[in-house]
Amino acid sequence: MENTLQVLPQETVLSEAEFHTLLDTYLPKLGSQQRTLIMEAVAIAFYDDASQFKLLTDNIALFWVHQGRYYKKLSPFIPCHQEV
Repeated sequence: MENTLQVLPQETVLSEAEFHTLLDTYLPKLGSQQRTLIMEAVAIAFYDDASQFKLLTDNIALFWVHQGRYYKKLSPFIPCHQEV
């Protein structure tokens, strides 16, 4: 998937329909959940470049830092996760 993403246009503003067409063309096996996650990430990345949305993404980042405290309290069950 990583190599596939490298062939997609960068620094290019696309309509939602154009972006869906690219996903259909280059990543046809994406599940609906994966597609949703990609669309959310693209939206946040796009907002990051727009000065009027700068505070929005800064606040989202603060939320994730705050949420991270709870992940430290988890007790992993799978051995490779325990190592990490």
